[in-house]
Amino acid sequence: MIRITSAKEGFRRAGVAHPRTPTEYPDDKFSAEELKVLQAEPMLVVETVENPEASKTKAGTKTKDK
Repeated sequence: MIRITSAKEGFRRAGVAHPRTPTEYPDDKFSAEELKVLQAEPMLVVETVENPEASKTKAGTKTKDK
């Protein structure tokens, strides 16, 4: 997953108006070339994040054998 945060609300790159709030996109949303352009843009913070569903653990799911 790709998370993008813009320094300026509505700043446009790769055909998308990026908000100031962190916004997540699927890995295949942008081409390799678009991703390079986004990562090189100083107005944007581009992060690659792990899928939150894959790393989510449920509290209280472990049981203790008696």
